[in-house]
Amino acid sequence: MDTAKKILNSMKLRFGKIAESNDPVEIKELNVVPNDFLKTNLELNEVLENDLKDYLNSIVHIIAFSQGHFDMDDLFMKMEPEPTHFCFLSELNGRPVFYLPRMWATYGEKHTGVCFMFDKNMLISIAEKRLKEDYFFKHKKIKYSDFISGNALTKMWQTHIFDVEGVSKLGYKTVQKYLKKHNSNYFIKDVDWRDEREYRFLCWNKTIKKRDDVIELDIKSALVGIVLGLNCDEAEILKTENSRKIDHIFKLSFDSDVKLLRL
Repeated sequence: MDTAKKILNSMKLRFGKIAESNDPVEIKELNVVPNDFLKTNLELNEVLENDLKDYLNSIVHIIAFSQGHFDMDDLFMKMEPEPTHFCFLSELNGRPVFYLPRMWATYGEKHTGVCFMFDKNMLISIAEKRLKEDYFFKHKKIKYSDFISGNALTKMWQTHIFDVEGVSKLGYKTVQKYLKKHNSNYFIKDVDWRDEREYRFLCWNKTIKKRDDVIELDIKSALVGIVLGLNCDEAEILKTENSRKIDHIFKLSFDSDVKLLRL
């Protein structure tokens, strides 16, 4: 709730650092290998590896969304007078996009949190304009692969290997080259995450130096609605000034069916 109120008060959505991901595979290890094992300084290799990793994790930022579609305006046009609540019926785009109870439990502080709904194309346009000068920007849905029985993890690991001579010459340009060629590594996760239905924004700094940037997107024109969790205190949201400018604010409700209550 505290984060939701900050977002509403500022109308800005902040990128998170990849280093703060709760998926350990996201926090990439870059391996520096010797050209000649007998002559190499293994301690130097370790220093280079740690430096490259710190730099990589300082410049890569993400925002993760759950994918879904629900045309609320179209729904309300078909239901007159406008309802104070409605059920999710199978003919209304199938399984409801807001009914992700495990997501609410994990990321929504046990159903006390808030789900922000964005116009995807509008938000992409906002991000492109905001980032084009200083950052490289990629966005697409996550591909889920079985890291245990498949070879996706091995393939990713193979892209993280650099020779010590090349790293010594290129420095942080090694990481920039890696990101340009292999940024797709950040769009693949193990199948255990698949129910998150993630669509990801990824960006990284164009400059060849460590950065500690705060990157925010202005969401006023892209925010189309809010859904509150079952245990969320709606008074906290409704007394936020910017919430009065949002047409669609709902609260999840469960009895014999999954419902949205309009606030």
